[in-house]
Amino acid sequence: MRTRLCTAALGLLLVAGCGVTLDDEPEPIAPPAGTAAPTPTVTVLPTPTPTPTPPRAAAPAPPTGDDAGAGPTRS
Repeated sequence: MRTRLCTAALGLLLVAGCGVTLDDEPEPIAPPAGTAAPTPTVTVLPTPTPTPTPPRAAAPAPPTGDDAGAGPTRS
């Protein structure tokens, strides 16, 4: 009987320490006193015009024949 009483007391103490209450409804938050918030404004920006890109130069043809490779390998 005594252990049940201690367990119940510790359980209630733990629940009370965590901030748990038995209220069904929380207290309403009062609106702030003063003026209402202003209506937000929307700014419409113009569509940016794309800048033309110059055409790329063609890549040089890869070397062929005896000169092809990663570099000089002859000794």
